[in-house]
Amino acid sequence: MLSGSVWAQQPRAGHLANLIADIRDAMPGRDSYAYIAPTSAQRDSFELIINKILNENYAGADSIASNLNYVLYEYTDTGSGNRTYYVLMEENADKEDSIKLGWGTYIFDPAGSDKAVIEIPHPMFDTNTWLVGISAYQALDSKFFLMAGTHRYANGSNPAPADVAHNTSNIFHLVHCKIASHSDHTVQIHGYSRSTREEYAAYPDAIISNGTSSPSAILDSLDEAIEDEGYTCGIFNGVDYAYLGATTNKQGQFSNSNGYSFVHMELEYFIRSSQDEWTNIIDALNNVFLLGTALKSIAGKQILIDFYLGDNYPNPFNPQTVIPFYLNDNQHIQMHIYNDLGQHLTTLVTGQLQPGYHEIIWNGRDSRGNAVASGHYYYVMITNDQTHTKSMILLR
Repeated sequence: MLSGSVWAQQPRAGHLANLIADIRDAMPGRDSYAYIAPTSAQRDSFELIINKILNENYAGADSIASNLNYVLYEYTDTGSGNRTYYVLMEENADKEDSIKLGWGTYIFDPAGSDKAVIEIPHPMFDTNTWLVGISAYQALDSKFFLMAGTHRYANGSNPAPADVAHNTSNIFHLVHCKIASHSDHTVQIHGYSRSTREEYAAYPDAIISNGTSSPSAILDSLDEAIEDEGYTCGIFNGVDYAYLGATTNKQGQFSNSNGYSFVHMELEYFIRSSQDEWTNIIDALNNVFLLGTALKSIAGKQILIDFYLGDNYPNPFNPQTVIPFYLNDNQHIQMHIYNDLGQHLTTLVTGQLQPGYHEIIWNGRDSRGNAVASGHYYYVMITNDQTHTKSMILLR
């Protein structure tokens, strides 16, 4: 909590995925007519909330939120190493029959990665996309997670005011517009089934788009990563897979018109119905977005560099943290920990490793097994005469 600020909400703890499950289960269903479209004044107030969150003024954000039947609180996820989030949700949205507005749930991690925002616009209509989304959010160590608050057709299908991906007069779209510039990419997860339309029968397992007929370079990388996981994947190019090209997606239109990267991902039902399957898709996302800077541009072409050292998570941490990295080929590597005086504390690994994604855990102890004190530390990776260094914070 902020020092010197009065914050009405007490910190909470639990499994974040369970919280999201409870919120999703409590959402108003199709034709419930329970979605309340926000007024212009309410949207203005919500914009102030997001501004204060982005400035880490959580007490101020919660004060405004309380006037809109929303709460902002600090949440410790006991299911992911006690990582700390800030959850902005409708008051009692995790309780049955308690959702009064249907404006959505928004999660912020100020220590998270700025590689990709995760958005779930249809958590009830597109089966299990919320499960894929919250899993991806945690795996990618992302800063922002957005989930709509009702069935997309809560207030009917023609028109569909609760369909946040296809109108701009909603809170979900407002939050997207506020945070799009704070991450490298927005990844919006959707779902389709080959059995629902004749045109879908020959579609691949996953279809990706940026919402335009000119695919971005990141789609090529994601297409390759998904196929490396054993799935078929297609890219919308203005012709192929036109039914799922996302050209009418409002968040995509905003991002494209402002120069922000937008990725619209459609996953076939069999992927979304099995955790083993969607975990493979998350691995692909991880390889592209979390480790995406392992690619560098040379004369407009994407070239793999020898290795990439990722941001540790959680950060700050206690008692341990995970250090991710990617190797392009077989390499001999060293991973060392130093304190802020430049003193060597321990070596986490030294030896030959296979290509691909790796994770190393540091338990906050030196080479003698002694727990080190709170403070700034550095992890240093050495390979092929290259050295990369990143910092981290231990809070006891």
